[in-house]
Parts: sequence; structure tokens; C-alpha cells
Amino acid sequence: VAARVSLNSIKQVFITHLHVDHYGSLPYLWMFGTWAGGWHENLTIHGPSGRTSDYGTKTMVEGMKMMTGWHRDAFSVFPVGKGWDIIVNEFDFRDNGGVVYEKNGVKVIHWQRSHAKDGASAYRLDWNGMCFVWTGDGRPSKLDLKYAKGCDLYVTELQPELMEINSGVQGVPPFLARYTVDTHHTPAYASGYLANQIKPRMFMTTHMNFDPFLNEETVAEVRQHWKGPYHFGAPDGIVVNMTKELVWVRE
Repeated sequence: VAARVSLNSIKQVFITHLHVDHYGSLPYLWMFGTWAGGWHENLTIHGPSGRTSDYGTKTMVEGMKMMTGWHRDAFSVFPVGKGWDIIVNEFDFRDNGGVVYEKNGVKVIHWQRSHAKDGASAYRLDWNGMCFVWTGDGRPSKLDLKYAKGCDLYVTELQPELMEINSGVQGVPPFLARYTVDTHHTPAYASGYLANQIKPRMFMTTHMNFDPFLNEETVAEVRQHWKGPYHFGAPDGIVVNMTKELVWVRE
């Protein structure tokens, strides 16, 4: 949307995992993308399986359909067409390097991430000799090094080592923040280490606080290992433009 892609033309959605903060906008995209004129084509949702079918992307989508029953009935006075007929491409999360999507020269593969439980994935998109990696959430992983090596734009998550300050600002108990990072996320130092191994043309991080009291320390931790081009994946609506010669960022 920030890149001026209209809501009604977004028809391919790639979900990394089923924590609510990573698919919470999906009902809005589905309902209002259809209402805004997206009734000529199905919405396709790509996402990982779970250890059991109850925890896979298909089950989440069925639950979303139930949750939006009142809304869909209220909006039934508008054109719908194919807009509400979701296609779910649920892939096996264990199939590291498997192809999720391949069309019009665009190829997307996936691999496992270590994040809470089975069923979290990262993506790599290749097109026209360029590559973009979006890891989603997770602990540092050798699989990231394998599948993201040499990509042009590498986007991963990080958490700075500032548990006490976070606690004072956000109210999160330090022990809880420490446990969560150590079992679910990538410390900022580690993100810089990964970037230095992968060697992207641009390194970008998300899933972090974007606040003056944290930003300088976050950069310092990343720079411990990574000396190349780096940018916050923030604020909301940030856009990366890339050609084979140049990479630049717009807010």
C-alpha cells in the first residue's frame, strides 16, 4: 500500500507464522479489498502447515471466515464476485527450499524458522536477477545463511539488549522480555552477524521498537558485526526501491 499498490489489487499474501501480530490485518485486506473493487480475482493466502492440521494456515482461514460472518452478511449488498472465495496454499513447513509460488518470472521459496513452535517460515523472492528475503520472526539460524546468501535485500527481525529500559518504558517485566528474546527472537548483535555472513546490498530490520531511547543502541549493536548499508524497517509505510545498480529507501 505504501508503494501505491491499491488494496483491491493485492491478491497474493504470504504469511510467515500465525502469531496474531503477523496476520492481524488480513481480515481488513480481505473484506475491504473486495469491497473496493477486488471482486474479479480470488485472494490467495500462502502459509505454512502446523505440526497438526489444527495449527495450519487453512484452519486459521476457516476461523477468519467464521469471525467475519456478520461483516460479510452486512456487505452482501455490494458486489462480491470472486473476492470472498479465498484460495489457501498451505505448504509443508518442513520442506526447506520448497517452491511456494512461481509465475511470470517470480519465484518464492520457503524454509523453517525457530520461533515458538513448528509452523514458522521465511521467504525468498527471486525476480529479474534480484533477490529479496523476508525471514519473519525467529532465532538465528544456519538455514537463513543457506537460503539468503548473497541476496540483494535482507530483512529480518531483531531485539536490542535493553531489557531494563524496555521494562521502564513499556512495563514488561525484564525476566519476561529476556525469556521471550532467548526463546523466540534474534538479538541485535546476532542480526548483524547474520547480515555479515549473507552480504546483502541492503540490510533492514523489523519487529522492534522504533523509539529515540532505543534507536542509537540498536544501531550500535548491529554495527558490532555489520558495516554495510543498514536501515530500520520503520516507520510504518517505509518503501525500498531496488534496481540492479541502486537500492534506496523512501518514507
